[in-house]
Amino acid sequence: IDFNLHSSKPAFSEFRIPYGGGLYNWIDFAGAINDMLQIEEIEEDRQIGPFFLSDDERRDVEACKRSVSGKLFLYLWDDVLRHGMRHLVFDASYKTFTQLTKAYISGEPVFSTRLSLLLTQESERGNGRSNDIEALSIEDATLVGADHNQSHEESAVE
Repeated sequence: IDFNLHSSKPAFSEFRIPYGGGLYNWIDFAGAINDMLQIEEIEEDRQIGPFFLSDDERRDVEACKRSVSGKLFLYLWDDVLRHGMRHLVFDASYKTFTQLTKAYISGEPVFSTRLSLLLTQESERGNGRSNDIEALSIEDATLVGADHNQSHEESAVE
């Protein structure tokens, strides 16, 4: 999904999504989630589009927290990742959606290690999303792959 078309619009590039004690612009935040879904070969029509959260849902930090947890995370948890894939996006320690949302609202990081890495990379790259997951360094791709294998091993044990 091409966020580059919207990167110059203040509603996308300037507003910040609260996450884990930090603030991320919408393009980087949604872009990191989409990168993770793409790495896992989840169809593009399941990815997050630039208009997934409306301007009103991103109007201030509290509204944004409610929208991210009640709309974005719910969509990912119940629709995209419902068949044993929640650990790809969310930390595997969250067994219920209620646990996840309470942790997010209180400012705790709730993403998997891999998604946290992708979010950090998106944020460091800034608004110039390349839409190219090949831009991950070889070292980072190795870490993503290693975490992927570990997650599947943990899932097999559960």
